[in-house]
Amino acid sequence: MKQEGFTGISFPFRLGVRGGVVTSTTNRNDISHILESMEQILRTRPKERCMEYRIKADIDYSIFEPNDASTRTLIAYQCEQALTELEDRIEVKKVDVISKDNAVYAVVTFKVLKYDTVYTENIKVGDLSNVKNA
Repeated sequence: MKQEGFTGISFPFRLGVRGGVVTSTTNRNDISHILESMEQILRTRPKERCMEYRIKADIDYSIFEPNDASTRTLIAYQCEQALTELEDRIEVKKVDVISKDNAVYAVVTFKVLKYDTVYTENIKVGDLSNVKNA
């Protein structure tokens, strides 16, 4: 029996070569749609979506704080809270935060409940390339 996955509009929103909206899907071997949903949650600022005010992560201001253990712990906690509250298809196991190449990534270990499989993925949550040194 074939197990159906999750399908929805891709993030970031874009049009395909035939003019339609690009969609992504999820199955046991490809979790791209869930990853896009997680990225969308983590990169949405508070009050950015007035009609869907619950979709947000409070990490925007923390990204520009000093890169120390306490800031990384705070960002990891905020990421875990946002994903736990809004993404009911997964169970968050662990979140770490790293910075690499002028970007901040959440390293999220999570279980996709439908498939009972655990994945670890890097999700970009901040971009520091436009920040000028004082």
